[in-house]
Amino acid sequence: LQIKTSNGNTKFTLTNSGLDATTDYQLVFNGSPVQTYTSDGKGKLTIKLSAAPLTDNILDLQTVELWDMANNVIVSTTTPLP
Repeated sequence: LQIKTSNGNTKFTLTNSGLDATTDYQLVFNGSPVQTYTSDGKGKLTIKLSAAPLTDNILDLQTVELWDMANNVIVSTTTPLP
């Protein structure tokens, strides 16, 4: 997970490997699913965002998770943001 912000522009990158190949996963911010993404044929998933569904105030982002389609948590982290 990488979050960069500069001059009011935010870039968010989440990279995962070892996932099931060509499988849908939900990106979850603060416990709420925001968008669905599909892993590649090797089980890798890279999500890059610089606009929606990022929150308007990146400091509101406290947790980032990746869920499978049955809402099981696959990856979870808390951000060091205040």
